[in-house]
Amino acid sequence: MGTLQDQPPRNSYHYDLDLAMRDFIEISKKHKVPVETVIEANKVMELERRNKITVNNGDIHDEQMAGFGDIFIQMAEAIEGLKPEYQDE
Repeated sequence: MGTLQDQPPRNSYHYDLDLAMRDFIEISKKHKVPVETVIEANKVMELERRNKITVNNGDIHDEQMAGFGDIFIQMAEAIEGLKPEYQDE
């Protein structure tokens, strides 16, 4: 999983409609259902895929925010260490 300093490049996808239609027709024949049913099932699967991406993105965001929190704590501790001792009195 990518982090702030180690983010992999995103893949870009090209969707080939002709290939998809051939696949839908083949699946339709295999399962003896209308092509429309296969397309609707594909839509459901796409919604599930998007949901998983959203959840995964949320997990990554949480990890990144935790990383920022750690950095802020380290910065605060470093700043505290720069204070002259006589100011604490």
